Amino acid sequence: MAMEISGKRAAISLGLLFAVLHIVWVVLVTATGGGIMGWWHSVHFVTGVTLTALPFDVLTFIVGIVGAFIMGAVVGWLFAFIWSKMGE
Repeated sequence: MAMEISGKRAAISLGLLFAVLHIVWVVLVTATGGGIMGWWHSVHFVTGVTLTALPFDVLTFIVGIVGAFIMGAVVGWLFAFIWSKMGE
């Protein structure tokens, strides 16, 4: 008997995880004045890219959190759906 994953629970869990990771990223970018972006590119072997961090904007922050939650929820639901179908 295959174990099923609840699509709703997986969606909410990954949605929250993605939203929290987005919040952490925004805090890091804001706290370092965008310096973390250069480091992030360098550890991925990307050079020669000029990046500018825009001033913090609450609306953009909220839209980013909502967007991250939605994308995480979609990924979570899809994962649960595929997992459940493979167990049939």
